[in-house]
Amino acid sequence: MACTLSSRYHSGPVTALMFWEKDILIAGIGSSLHFYSLRDGEGLLLRVEALTCRNIHGIRNLHQETEEHPCLSCCFGEKSIRVWNYDCPGNRVIFHCKLWECEDLIWDVTWLNDKDDPILALGLGHNTVILWDWKTTAVLERVQCEEVCIIYCAHFIGHWWSELILAAGTVFNQVVLWSVNTRDFHQGRSPVLHRLQGHEGVIFDIDYHWELQRLCSVSDDRSIHLWQATGPSGDWAQTEFTLLRVLYGHSARVWSVCMLLNKLISVGEDSTCCVWDYDGNIIQKYKGHRGKSIWSLSVDREGKFVATGGGDHSIRLWKLQQEHRLNTDVNFENLSPPQLKKEDFPRTVTLRGHDRVLVMTNMGDLFEFIVSTGTWTTLLEDPEFRSYSVLSVSPERRVIALGSINGKITLIILKEKTTERVFEKCYKGKVLSINWLDQESLLTCGPEGIMHMWRLTIQEDQCLTGSSTLEVMASYILPPTKQRWVTAACFTPSRCQFVCGDRGGNVYVYQIDNTQTKDSQESALQFKSGIHGKAGVTFVSCHGNSVYTCGRNGIYYEFEVDESGLAGGKSNKVLKGFDWMDRLVITDNDILILGFHSSDFIIWSTQRNQRLVQIECGGGHRTWGCEISDMSAVRFVFLKASDIFLCSTTITCDQTILKSSLHGRELSDVKHLVSTTHRDQKFEVFLTCSEDTNITLSSVISSTSQESRLSVLRNLKGHISSVRTMAVSESRLHDCDTKRTFIMFSAGGRAQMKAWKIVVSMKTNEKELGGGDNRAPVSSASMMLSADTSLKPENRREEKRQTTSEDLQNKCVIRKEETKSCFKDVCHVESNYELLASHMLHDRVKRRSKSWQRKLENTSPETRYMDLTAFHGHLVDTSLPSSIHFVGAACSDAVVRFFLCDADKKMFTCLGLSLENNCVLKVGHFVHHMEGLEHCRVFLFSCSTGGDVTFWDVTKTVLAVKKTAQPSASEVKAEQFKSKLPDAMCTEDSVNPDFCSPVHVFQNHQSGVNSISVHQYTDRLEWLMVTGGDDNAVVFRTFTISLDGTGRVHFTPLLKCDLPSAHSAQVTGAKILDDHYTLTVSIDQRLCLWEVTQTDKSLKAEMRACKFVSVADVSNMDVWKQRSGSGYDIAISGEGLQILHLNLPS
Repeated sequence: MACTLSSRYHSGPVTALMFWEKDILIAGIGSSLHFYSLRDGEGLLLRVEALTCRNIHGIRNLHQETEEHPCLSCCFGEKSIRVWNYDCPGNRVIFHCKLWECEDLIWDVTWLNDKDDPILALGLGHNTVILWDWKTTAVLERVQCEEVCIIYCAHFIGHWWSELILAAGTVFNQVVLWSVNTRDFHQGRSPVLHRLQGHEGVIFDIDYHWELQRLCSVSDDRSIHLWQATGPSGDWAQTEFTLLRVLYGHSARVWSVCMLLNKLISVGEDSTCCVWDYDGNIIQKYKGHRGKSIWSLSVDREGKFVATGGGDHSIRLWKLQQEHRLNTDVNFENLSPPQLKKEDFPRTVTLRGHDRVLVMTNMGDLFEFIVSTGTWTTLLEDPEFRSYSVLSVSPERRVIALGSINGKITLIILKEKTTERVFEKCYKGKVLSINWLDQESLLTCGPEGIMHMWRLTIQEDQCLTGSSTLEVMASYILPPTKQRWVTAACFTPSRCQFVCGDRGGNVYVYQIDNTQTKDSQESALQFKSGIHGKAGVTFVSCHGNSVYTCGRNGIYYEFEVDESGLAGGKSNKVLKGFDWMDRLVITDNDILILGFHSSDFIIWSTQRNQRLVQIECGGGHRTWGCEISDMSAVRFVFLKASDIFLCSTTITCDQTILKSSLHGRELSDVKHLVSTTHRDQKFEVFLTCSEDTNITLSSVISSTSQESRLSVLRNLKGHISSVRTMAVSESRLHDCDTKRTFIMFSAGGRAQMKAWKIVVSMKTNEKELGGGDNRAPVSSASMMLSADTSLKPENRREEKRQTTSEDLQNKCVIRKEETKSCFKDVCHVESNYELLASHMLHDRVKRRSKSWQRKLENTSPETRYMDLTAFHGHLVDTSLPSSIHFVGAACSDAVVRFFLCDADKKMFTCLGLSLENNCVLKVGHFVHHMEGLEHCRVFLFSCSTGGDVTFWDVTKTVLAVKKTAQPSASEVKAEQFKSKLPDAMCTEDSVNPDFCSPVHVFQNHQSGVNSISVHQYTDRLEWLMVTGGDDNAVVFRTFTISLDGTGRVHFTPLLKCDLPSAHSAQVTGAKILDDHYTLTVSIDQRLCLWEVTQTDKSLKAEMRACKFVSVADVSNMDVWKQRSGSGYDIAISGEGLQILHLNLPS
């Protein structure tokens, strides 16, 4: 059997889009065409490779379909083009010609109707047009403009060769229009008919609208120029162009534009899609894409939907509105209680459910307004609440809690027929806050930070009044701070603790002790200082096993809950300028953020990455309330200048995610975690990291009946700069076959390194999927796929009906790339993670005069981690604690560092470092077993920009850890009031001096070494090493390791094989598979398989297979062996992610 390399999955920037019919969207991703159904629940239908070794940049459909060619289309990219048609009932693509390559870059293509058979006109990169017969692949005619220059874009106007006009954006920042049939025969070239000037940068796209006779161009200068053409129709020589408007709305370069009858749409490098009217106003702005650049744009024939494809790998479908919905669909109503006295005025407003408005006045009167009936009711008239009151409504909306300036708490219990009042005197001063923990428990805060937890017992008998009770269950005290009162609180899932935040931005965890006396005041179990800044915590809530907090610093945190309190703490910032976050509405699929942006109240969706509701109210410094019913109807009430305003609007989803985003920037590393199979399904779980500072835990599902799909399980956030590298050390916990635990280390910019605990489990549910209780339970970080699918092409297409734009409008909902099924036996992946420790180099704490103010200062922000390697302590000595892991780090400051990480203690310790002569690019480790020795030897190796490979023996350093091992953190009671800094400091004053001296150095390359792999032969005590460098070379070397009489380690070089031109660019990945085969990958986008043979005197390497990969700027590669057989799977990261399969001869 020959060696074969095949692609299983690819995700990358979406560079081309086109609507096909009414319910199919075609996307060009890399060299493949992806066909997506716009019908809910179907998703990706087909993936087929069209332009081998090229990227697809455009897709064009035949304007007038014929009986012979009803669905003819073409795709083009770089210098290549191919013609095909999509067989919709059979869900297949039929290619009508081989891949054809012309002499220059193709910028635009149009179908012409001159003959019986449609032909193609191609606009090329040096202002040339060719007429191409796709059946014979012959060039029928070639025309060049007199303006011979490089062009950056082109757009054909017309569908007949005799009337064809090309609008080209030249390197001179001009748009030139010329006809392919008007030639100056003295020069043999067509003259320029019009030259449009005004841009100050390169022109990236041009569009023309026939009915409006308007031309639009977008440029590097961030502007959009709109030109009006006037003159006889079809007579381009007599036509005049007038600059109508210059539009500015993008914050970066504008890539593409599309003109409609009443609006135009532009996309750009700022990941924004802007919808403009022709008066120059932005009527809609879509910001769903992450990171940089929206590369592609397409509008359906009816002009109701726009599709965008981004550099974040996602495809999003947007519903176009005639007007700006956020500003026009809000119904305002001014309320005024008729019982309000002349000298009185409203002081506090809120909502009790979706239909009732509560108003507390300055004189202590409480009114309720029922929106549906328009009636007012007086609930309370009590001078106790004159001039000051605190109001809070219980979660089930039937109890209203009031606090007065005299320390009195009053509860108004609203029963079906009666109203009951319960009151207690609890403070000598005023009640500062009331927060409901659940429907029966509430937490109050008074002067000096004294908190009481109350238990409410309601007597449900309507005839009995005054029988409900309110009693203090426990008392607590806040630490001394400047603003010492609670602003939000909630129970943890176990209800053994509660979490609260104060006005100073601090978050506390308190233990609930049932044996505690009512008079005692318990202190905080855990204290997270100032995580929400000086403006305070506004929201604390529990969802699942996580606690969410947000504040007025524009950040919300997600904490995992354990016995010691809150663990981890993933920070999230959603929108620049959106600092006033006041509340989170958490569902399984989305997190809605309620808050204030400038003077507007907004509701922001983190899943859709867009603003759903915007209401002008004057800003957040006012009393207000908001209720969302069924995740669609919104009621918002606020107080402005003593007037009560009630606003009603709806959340109408205008976005559908056809393909989810992976990262907002290029991927810097990929690490495979686990593989499993279930029937005909294959699951691959892996980690990716990126320049966007995020780490993503994802799963790719492959099957024989469906296209491979990717599902994002978790997003690990917390790095303050780019994440360049990761290393995985499998935990030695006693996991079962379906559950695996890993310790993962990530590092990158700002010399920051983090340790994470990741748990991945595979679960199978045998119940039939459907409604009600039979549905398989899936968490928010779970992905489901049926093992037996009913969505086979032949079955699906038989039941297909024509989908209209109205159908899409009604079904425009968020969905993941999942396929719905009604069959049994569903397998899904569940995951969880925890941030164990964080570490930064050269940090020091600047002490302030006030204990709650702390600031981290980085004295060496330029240092960055280039690579990591990690292994478990049991690899060397099984008597080491199971929580011990060792990490080697390559640093840009020419230092190799060696760390210990204790997963139980959640801390890093620097064990050794060695100063090199050059920046260290790569680091790794291997274990060498020697006869007669009690322990194996562990070697650390590194590669630098000097082309050398250096080895260290770290065995003594590892074994020395056993002497200093201490009890785990779980055996030590947590310290109360212990304030932990965001990152643990590492001191390098007392490192191991034995680590500093390398045992051997190999000089392999002329410049930097970007990849390395080391392998021990199975039949002899020799080692094989392969390296790839910046010099495009691949070097193989064999060596042996031995000990002399004094115990010193010696490396003995044996044979060497240099391949100076193995690749045509830097080699960024290398992996030795076995004694005979090695894989390398390079920036040249070639994945090469080498067969290595060795004799007594020579070492040879010959290429056995080579595969073009669709990932540009390859950054790294990970390879893992299949559980059965001789095959390997390969993951390649860079400008995208690709998974390939390799079959080796048995």
